[in-house]
Amino acid sequence: MPRGQVSINGLMAGTLSGDVFLELLDDVLRQIGRQALPTTGVERRVVTVNSSDRVLQILAGPGAGKTELLVWRVLYELFVNETPSSRILVTTFTKRASTELEIRTVERVEALIRVARRRNLELADVRPHDLRIGTIHSLCDELLSEFDTSYLESGSQLVDEVETAVRIAREHRRKLGYNGGRGAKRVLDRLFENPAVVSLFRPPWFENGHWPATVADRVDAIEQLLAQHIETWMPRCMGSGRPNGIDSVHGGSVTPDLVKLYGRWDEYLREQNILDFATIQQRFVERQTAVADHVSHVFVDEFQDSNPIQFELHTGWLATKDIRLTVVGDDDQAIYRFRGSDIECFNQLGPFCFEKRIPFRLERLELNHRSTQTIVSFAHAFKAESALGAQSMAKTISAPEGTICGPSVRLLEGNWADLCTSVSAELSAFASGRHDNARPPSVAVLMFSTSERRSKFGDAPAVELRDALGARGIRMFNPRNKTAGHYDTPVGQLFGLISYLIDPISYAPAGKRGRTVMVCASDKEESRRQYAAVVPPAYPISLEHQAFQKHFFKANGGDIGKPSADRRDVVRLVDDIRSGLVRAATGSRRPRLTLSGFVARLLTTPFFRDSGYTEALFRQALFTKILESNIAPTRRTKKSLDQPLAVTLDNRKPEWDYSLWSFLSIFGTFLESLDDLEVEAFEDGAVPVLTFHQAKGLEFDHVYVAATGRPVDAAPALRTLLFSGEPAKYSVNADGSLQVRSTKACRLAAADRDRETYVALTRAKTSITVLSAVGHRRPYMMTSPAILSLFNESTRHPHRQVPRVDVAEWPHA
Repeated sequence: MPRGQVSINGLMAGTLSGDVFLELLDDVLRQIGRQALPTTGVERRVVTVNSSDRVLQILAGPGAGKTELLVWRVLYELFVNETPSSRILVTTFTKRASTELEIRTVERVEALIRVARRRNLELADVRPHDLRIGTIHSLCDELLSEFDTSYLESGSQLVDEVETAVRIAREHRRKLGYNGGRGAKRVLDRLFENPAVVSLFRPPWFENGHWPATVADRVDAIEQLLAQHIETWMPRCMGSGRPNGIDSVHGGSVTPDLVKLYGRWDEYLREQNILDFATIQQRFVERQTAVADHVSHVFVDEFQDSNPIQFELHTGWLATKDIRLTVVGDDDQAIYRFRGSDIECFNQLGPFCFEKRIPFRLERLELNHRSTQTIVSFAHAFKAESALGAQSMAKTISAPEGTICGPSVRLLEGNWADLCTSVSAELSAFASGRHDNARPPSVAVLMFSTSERRSKFGDAPAVELRDALGARGIRMFNPRNKTAGHYDTPVGQLFGLISYLIDPISYAPAGKRGRTVMVCASDKEESRRQYAAVVPPAYPISLEHQAFQKHFFKANGGDIGKPSADRRDVVRLVDDIRSGLVRAATGSRRPRLTLSGFVARLLTTPFFRDSGYTEALFRQALFTKILESNIAPTRRTKKSLDQPLAVTLDNRKPEWDYSLWSFLSIFGTFLESLDDLEVEAFEDGAVPVLTFHQAKGLEFDHVYVAATGRPVDAAPALRTLLFSGEPAKYSVNADGSLQVRSTKACRLAAADRDRETYVALTRAKTSITVLSAVGHRRPYMMTSPAILSLFNESTRHPHRQVPRVDVAEWPHA
């Protein structure tokens, strides 16, 4: 009879021994179509939670089944060690990964119970739904709410990235300190006017002009400054008083200004009883001891993407001697430095434990169960040729014995339009070759950027790909094509009408020598604002909203004040509503119509209602979702949305409450970068087109990879070093771009770039096709030199369907 078990009515009840657990595990794996664990080897050591375990680091290559083994290690802790599920934490980096882990854990528990019953074993209820599985931010909030009385009593609320950005946009002038050239220089003025600071955060595609110039630019810069300061400088430098490396290289007083900026942001968050994603981690580190008595084992997935504050948080558990820590990840797949992660957090866990004399175990999962032998060999060859090879932790990735060789890796060379045509022809052949009852192979196109912007300078590459696929009747699913907020979508049209309600544009003799020009209340020029139909706002606001309004009127041959026939009725409705609000201002009855109600009225008009059950309808839903939930000034009051649209009169001109002007300013900036709504109905049966980052954690039968050789962007690696207090040398060119002289920063940046390509290549199970866009005008569409070198000796031959495209194969024939 196994240890710890007794017979009850012919069944066995109680805990499991480790050996019996592993036998049941193998039964479950066979039932779900997987291979049982080798009788000897690393997999069983990874699953087993030894009594001597304190820290286990699992170095898991692509396709190694790390998620599956992580789940079984959690179950070992539940069933064999009898650890209560509520004392186990499993942290992930995305909600999607968190949901997958929750589902898989429950499924494996149920499967384990079923196979145990077939052996007359009745297992105890381990309550898998009580496991604490989530993103690190959500778990910090959950644990503090449950075990930290002061946090609970304060009523603190965790706000997401969108609301954080909205609050910064609304409050950065008053709360954080920004005058924008008007009056004395405040903390943000000093930071934004310092090229040594701005050049580190300026987007690499921003080539000319001053940055940050718009509200959206300033919000982006402030968010990045705060996050890098909180998540890197504070855990690594604050205790010792080491200054930011920017001051060490360029002098000045950047460190005190960043400390002041953080202090003001922290004060604002405390006043509002809210926390953003960066600050809640820092607060949790401060209060971690209040939680530690309620935790037994912490599991961290994707540990290679940790930032310094997260490293401090995870290692902080080890201050309590009975807490175990298991981390899993792959240093070759660390691709989030641009968000503040640092691969050193992964590499230095072992040395940290050695210094603190904490028992440490490192295990390597080096078998790729996902891909063919050819793909595994190609990924290894790429890594050896690229900058990544010299930066990797020691490991050898191979395919299991018996894995098929698979087709050669192909390189398709030609102009981008011809490459798109060849891809669409091949995808069409995939679809036409399937049998009615056979599931077609999964195919994905992975690109560095999947933006679908159309402009006078040329369409984005993903637009050309969509057009080529559409010509063959192939649907494409691009979850982040950023077209929802375009002028011609219902989102853009609805916003254009809100802009028209609050700040109608008209023509007036306000130009030089009385020339007739367009005018509105939010115009930058005072000479034009005085001709506006409404009272100008008290403070400057962003002008993006004007473009949406102008486009709505000028579409289909219309003009300002003279919309096309299909838009006249909805414009007349807005005019009537504004006139009614003005009349109400002179009467005793206050209007009850809110901004939310105004949008609802618009959606009932034939102009919007006739869109039918289409993607356009989902985009309307996206608009109302963002309008009502994300862009409200606060989710507690939603003042600008729920208060009546009352106006006052100033010399007969309508005067709006400033909250409406603030809404107009903020919402306009957000539509510029609005992602499309991820609708499963549009994803089903379509070819996914994903960025390298989106593809991480996914797998497909056939993968097409484009834009593998973007220029090295050293700014993220340089930020890591500087905010860690290292004096990494750099200078700023006259155009505001970086001149990086730090060899270490350049080396790290080159490896970061090649990690993105490595992630893309290792998503494939059966075949890889690399698309090499020769002579493309966009730098990020270049092809990796490391990939091209692998095809140097390959003979080119014309593509069968598109002869203008050359095809090379690896291994060489």
